Amino acid sequence: MQRRFFFCFVCMSDVRALDVSPGATAARAINRSFWNSAVVKRQVAAFDRECECTRALHADYAQRLDRVLILDGTGFRWEGLGNSGTRWMGLLRFGFATGRATYLQLSREDDATPRLDIGDYFVGHGGVDWSWRSQARAVRARMAGRGVRRPLVVEYGCARRSPPGCALARLRLSNGSRLLLAEPTGVLEWLRSESTPRWVRIVLQQQDSLEFSYSKPEALRPTGALPLVACPAQHAPRFRVHL
Repeated sequence: MQRRFFFCFVCMSDVRALDVSPGATAARAINRSFWNSAVVKRQVAAFDRECECTRALHADYAQRLDRVLILDGTGFRWEGLGNSGTRWMGLLRFGFATGRATYLQLSREDDATPRLDIGDYFVGHGGVDWSWRSQARAVRARMAGRGVRRPLVVEYGCARRSPPGCALARLRLSNGSRLLLAEPTGVLEWLRSESTPRWVRIVLQQQDSLEFSYSKPEALRPTGALPLVACPAQHAPRFRVHL
């Protein structure tokens, strides 16, 4: 059955059509019944009415074609759907803050045991797609058109911790360089910089990597100040309620 989550900041708002199983015809019938439900229609209408900022953010995100970030979480198991859902949303929030088109890679194509990959089930509002598995070919072609054949691979680690997360990140780059950067501000500034390669893959070491993305998300914004009184997306309306 298709489902929809309503998070009015970085939200998982639209759902992929899951038509690849032997029972695809039956699944489509269930999906039609689901979307025709009066309750679901009310929820969709509420999202469209109340989540203007999310729609604006995703429209902005869809225009990010020149700079790409892949967050690679394939080297370990993501334990617990509840915990992982919050962390996946945090990673997408972090990616949005970098100004890059961001993709999550949570499972390898050669995995003997299938893993839950949120990108297999959910896309963003208006079809914004953060699944590396579904978008890899298109991104590679887009980067090749800009003269970039492969990403800069960055191994992420924490050199010094300080609650609520890592205070100093250790980045090992595939070109041989090593960086020590304050987290999250230093890491974000490096990824935002025009001198940093267009295409970056960050290899995460464990599921609580980049903890600020979900434990203290206001730290990802340039000002970091609360309350948030206006949507970060250009031309979006001011909030009626301060968040």
